[in-house]
Parts: sequence; structure tokens; C-alpha cells
Amino acid sequence: MPPITRLIRESSIKEIKLIGVDSSPLSFGLSSVFFDSAHIVPKGSQEAEYISAMTRICSDERIDVIFAGSDEELNALKKHESEFACHIIGSGIDTLNLVSDKYELCCYLNRHGIGVPKFKKIVSINSLEENLHFLGFPEKSVILKPRFGRGSRGLKMIKGSVDKFYNFNNKVTHEIDLEELIKLFENNEHALQEYIFMEYLVGDKYSADILVEKGNTVDMVIRNNGPYPKVSPPTMIADIVFDTDICEYSKEVCKLLSLDDFAQIEVGRDLDGDIRLIEINGRLDASLAITKGVNLNYYELLIRKAINSKFPEIDRRKESFSKLRFMRYLDYEFIKVDK
Repeated sequence: MPPITRLIRESSIKEIKLIGVDSSPLSFGLSSVFFDSAHIVPKGSQEAEYISAMTRICSDERIDVIFAGSDEELNALKKHESEFACHIIGSGIDTLNLVSDKYELCCYLNRHGIGVPKFKKIVSINSLEENLHFLGFPEKSVILKPRFGRGSRGLKMIKGSVDKFYNFNNKVTHEIDLEELIKLFENNEHALQEYIFMEYLVGDKYSADILVEKGNTVDMVIRNNGPYPKVSPPTMIADIVFDTDICEYSKEVCKLLSLDDFAQIEVGRDLDGDIRLIEINGRLDASLAITKGVNLNYYELLIRKAINSKFPEIDRRKESFSKLRFMRYLDYEFIKVDK
């Protein structure tokens, strides 16, 4: 909350009133510190109860703009958008449904010639090892993640061999070998269909935070998250970069999917350095303060779009340095990195 509320309050928009909602009574006390008023609501996954609470709050508080903090909240809000007399930041529900299903998203992009990693939906233990070989296993690691789910929750890296004692001592919990994987699913075979298996992209991983208007990219800030899989979001340290191929790839995806307002496209480089999709997030990312590194406040720009039905003119000037490092803890800081 500190970086998000700071960005909104630092905007040039006058007389902003911030209303917070939280489903946890424990964190509600903390959340209320950062807002002018706050309310406890059901979880976004409890759709009917959540929407009932949100429509009441929006009416009582005369809300103009909603920023959803989770996929469950955003999908519920967009599904019931007609019930709200305010702007809910995010793409339409059909687009959100597609990007929320990582398997269907990969299929869709692949059909349209947009680069994705090798991927498989595996439905039986008997075909598990054979399909993993298709993805390069055991010479290459394979990523296992829920088809539906936000961030890196449930992500595992399947490796040919795992030093479990090393992992135990160093708190590495995302690595798993084939034997352990089979044991996990042998009595839960039906659950396999809830996952997607993808080849592991060995190069650097990137997140592109994008302002978009009906599929047309308005602005983009790209961060290099480093070579390792992101297993504990939000981003704590990353470098702002200006890779042209990532920019062009993301623009193409935004156009194809008719994304709107905001999207975060996560990609990685394969062994040849080519860009391949990791996933797409339709909700705003917790580390959006990184956009201040290029002197932009995405929250202010999104509020202005909500009010005026279009983004304002954006003065986008690249700084003279090649990299700016974003570091996040309770708040955020930037440091220049040598060219």
C-alpha cells in the first residue's frame, strides 16, 4: 500500500479521496492507515457477496475509479461492470478470461504466430514422462504452474536432479524432480488438467507495464527481473531497460488481444535470445512505482483516462543513463547503474 497510495496522492489531480477495501480483518487495520476511509469486504472469489458489498460502498462513497488488486476481484468487477456507475480499470471480461487461462492463452497466441514457449496440457500420469521429454526434459528444466492463478503461486521447476538437502538448508521450495512429481499426482491424477507445463526459458525474464487504449499501446516501462524464475512476488529489485524487441512483441500482443487501460506482459528469452511469453496480468502490479523511474505516474494517467475517456499526452523522455535500478521494500528507491 505505501507506494501505491503515495503515487496517487503525489499526482497533480486535486481533491482525491482514497477508499480502501480488504478481506482480511488482520490486515484491515494496517490498510486503513493509508486511506481516508476503509471497508472490510468478502474475497473476490465470493463473487455475489463481493459485488454486493462493492456496489454499496461505491454508491455510499461516490466512487469514480476502482483499482483492483487481484485477478479474482478484477474479474468479478468486470463481469458485473454494468452494475457500477464508475470506471473499473482493466480490460473487458472476455479478454480477462482469455489471459487468465495460461493454456488457452498460449494456444491462442501460437495460432496467431506470436512466440510462446513449448507447452503442454498433461492429463495422465502415464503420459507425463513422454510429454516432459517433448519439452526437453531431463536435459532442460520444465516449468509447472496452475492454468489459473495469479503471480507465481504454485510455480514449480521440474529438474532432472534436485539436491534436496541443499534446498532444505537454503529454503529453495520451487524445485522438484520427476519422482517426487509422480508421487504428488498419482493419487490426484485428475488435478493434472489444472496445470500447464512449459519449457523453461533460460535467459533473462522481463515485465512490461503497459498503458493501452483499445489495443493501441500508449506507453510502456520494461523491467529486467534477471535470469531466475520469479517465485516470490512482488518484484524487489529490477533494472529499467529499453529492449526494442520486447516493446514490439508487447505491442503486437496488446493489439491482438484488444487489451485496454493497463496490462503487464511477462516474457523471457530462450536459448537463442528470442522473446517468448511467460504470462499476462490484467490487473495492476504491486511494483508499478517503477514507472516513476521514467518520470511517469501510471496511476495518475489511468485516473485521467477514466475521467476523460482517453489518456493525456505523455511526455516520454529517456534518461541519459542506460539503466536505472528499482529497489522495493516498504517503499521504493532508484539508483543509477553504470553504463
